[in-house]
Amino acid sequence: MTQEEVLQKIKEREAQKIIKGHRSREIGAKSGIIYVLLAFFLCVIGVHNFYAGYYKKGMAQLVLTLLSPFMMFIPLLLVSLWGMGEMLLVNKSANGSSFRGNTLVIWALRVLGIGIFVYQVMTTELIL
Repeated sequence: MTQEEVLQKIKEREAQKIIKGHRSREIGAKSGIIYVLLAFFLCVIGVHNFYAGYYKKGMAQLVLTLLSPFMMFIPLLLVSLWGMGEMLLVNKSANGSSFRGNTLVIWALRVLGIGIFVYQVMTTELIL
């Protein structure tokens, strides 16, 4: 076997490793659109974190929401803000794979969600 053939085999082996690693990341990838929609509609109970594999954060949000009536609903407000922040900032699932889906659609949903959230907060009358 010549040196050129040995180098060619090494290149092929390394290329297969790269392709295999890339495929394994795609298989575990979650949908960014579903994550954003879950974060918008169900952020207070942490469903988006359970979907992405962040079970401890999801459990913390769920427990805080369940304890809210006993603490004048202040934790509910904090969990809502926490969930909206995650909707904007989280781009990967717990296993490290990036969310799949059209990035433009994902960002449009994020901006729309924050706009609706801000509108609802601004138009809500608080009874003190």
